[in-house]
Amino acid sequence: MKKLFFTTLFFSLIIDSEAQSLFVASGNTITVTNTNEFSAENNITNNGTITNLTISGSNALNISGTGTINNLIVNKALGTATCTGGMQTITGIYTPTSGVLAANNYLKLRSNATATAQVAAGSSSGGYITGNVNVERYIPAKRAWRFLTTPLIGSSNNSIFYNWQNNGSAVANYGVELWAPTGTTAPSISNNGMSLGGATNIKAYNSTTNAWDLVTNTNTSTLFDGTTNKAYGVFVTGPFTTNSTGNIYTGATATTLKATGTLIQGTHTKSLGTATAGQYFLVGNPYASALDPKSISLTNIANNFYMWDPNCAGTYNSGQYTTYNRTANTYALVGSGSGSVYTSGSSNVSTDNTAIQSGQAFFVQADAAAATAITFNETDKVSGSTNVFRTSSTNVQTLRHTLKKSINGVVTNIDGALGIFYNGGNAAVDYNDAAKFSNSTENIVLRRANGSFAIEERPLVTENDTLFVRLTNTNQSAYTLELTGENFTNTPGLTATLKDAYTNTSLPLSITDTNRYNFTVDANAASTGDRFMIVFKTNTTLPVQFTNINATQKGASVQVDWKVATEQNIKQYVVEKSTNGINFTAIATQAANNIDNSSYTAIDNSPMNGSNYYRILSTDNSGKQQYSNVAVVKIGGKQSRISVYPNPVTSNTMNLQLENIAKGNYTIQLVNTQGSVVMQTKLQHAGGSGTQSIDLPNTLSSGNYVLKAVDEKGVLFTEKVVVINKY
Repeated sequence: MKKLFFTTLFFSLIIDSEAQSLFVASGNTITVTNTNEFSAENNITNNGTITNLTISGSNALNISGTGTINNLIVNKALGTATCTGGMQTITGIYTPTSGVLAANNYLKLRSNATATAQVAAGSSSGGYITGNVNVERYIPAKRAWRFLTTPLIGSSNNSIFYNWQNNGSAVANYGVELWAPTGTTAPSISNNGMSLGGATNIKAYNSTTNAWDLVTNTNTSTLFDGTTNKAYGVFVTGPFTTNSTGNIYTGATATTLKATGTLIQGTHTKSLGTATAGQYFLVGNPYASALDPKSISLTNIANNFYMWDPNCAGTYNSGQYTTYNRTANTYALVGSGSGSVYTSGSSNVSTDNTAIQSGQAFFVQADAAAATAITFNETDKVSGSTNVFRTSSTNVQTLRHTLKKSINGVVTNIDGALGIFYNGGNAAVDYNDAAKFSNSTENIVLRRANGSFAIEERPLVTENDTLFVRLTNTNQSAYTLELTGENFTNTPGLTATLKDAYTNTSLPLSITDTNRYNFTVDANAASTGDRFMIVFKTNTTLPVQFTNINATQKGASVQVDWKVATEQNIKQYVVEKSTNGINFTAIATQAANNIDNSSYTAIDNSPMNGSNYYRILSTDNSGKQQYSNVAVVKIGGKQSRISVYPNPVTSNTMNLQLENIAKGNYTIQLVNTQGSVVMQTKLQHAGGSGTQSIDLPNTLSSGNYVLKAVDEKGVLFTEKVVVINKY
């Protein structure tokens, strides 16, 4: 066999059939500055280091030795590259372009304080790596909870003890100390595998009871099975010991968890069964790669993921929950000052610091009582690794709420909440509004309909929209409320005001910049809790003020009527239509009268069966644009119905959607929870489907009501209505 010895090479090199084989001796390095420039087609013995290597050709070849390869590409037209002995350690990226690599338990994906090796996107059918692979997950020296998994499957040697506890061997800086009150001073394969300690530090989430179950035996509890990987909550303090002498009660030591099995490859679906609406599941990242959370495919799963961020302070400095929203591609609590490594991505591009990392698990929530699943595709993988375990469309508007406090002289982001506004957002509460996973330290939440939310989704901001802010678990201390608006530049004339109910003060806010409001929580209960709200207003100097928009079915057509109170230098109005409430197209244009209190009408001669949404876009002579509210008409419905849109009602106007309602005069009442009529008015309807607007009294309080509509024949329609009084 011809052997080639290299110390350091800085040029393109191809090893082909004439060279027969490549041999890199221990202590030597082949440095190739660009990937794809160093290609090997025959046997490789690597006991040193190769920075970039491509395995190509159409013949079978063997790989042996105990070396390191930074970036490895397998691009073979035919033949298998087979690891036959030793251990090849990947420290960067393995890219499966074409062909098969037979690992045979001789391939390791390294993780350390600098980076974690990953497998790039490959074939959707998988099969590009066969045999067992050793996968590592580095954990820094910090006593903190972590949601952990490993990207493997297999039906043997798959217990927690065999893998994360080194199968009973004490290896310096490897494995994890797992303990329970029922443990032993000598954990082994012959007992429950757990050290003797205080409260159990490893838990499995029970989605049936929506609660954590304590792991009582790591020899019988599996890390993965033949189908998928499993996820656990682990309080990590240091490596495994055979005599319970690790950091059980104090201290922390950096460690690396390792597991051995078959890599999960190709499209991978986790079928979570028939869920109940609101049910939570702890899901592990199935790939040896970071994932773009925005692109994962969901079936009856809400739009928010819940992560545990061990880098945040939380109780006893052990981390806290943070919530990710796919619509805005951001987290409720991010970066600077919080300790969190998470940042905000754009709405259609994720970054390393928004990604779900290799070895990380996260919560999802079912949004319907139906078959629930989450599907991961190879194309969901993203390059790079972020030390989560170490120290869209521009029409998505966000208002970030961050609660800050000085801790030991350092201003720290304690908690965060996020208001998200976009065209098509649901005005009512649904499972895309992320319920708050409360921390035992301070919490900031957004309140609506008696719920507390880390992330609240709504339609685009309109006049009198309000975010209600609640603080919990606060101390008698000085705090800062930081409010940052994003993507509000396309909403002309919109203003926002922070109202402090305790001090009875108001602060005008910039909705395109960062605002900071210093306040103090004292012994008075009113100094915390429901103290703050953010109220949005439309500047009264806007060139046009819409008073209402109605849409009514007229035979086979829909008539759209709108009125304006003021017009100043308006060029035109464009009537826009949508069948889904999200994507609108223009159907008519009318020149403006530029006369106050003007009325306009347009006809849609081609309405669709189902819901038809209409809005008006005004454009002034300088090009400034403004939208009206949205009116809805449902065509072809079989049942007569009166409903409220949007619901909750967040302004002084309540819009009634009438579907196939008979012509006549109707008495409209709002009845409170005590049965008292708090508002009554008359409505005249021409018949069919349409929208009618009703002005609400300024004295009407926030709360739950029942809308009653009674015609002259006594036919009664009812609808539950939530009113949020905006001021």
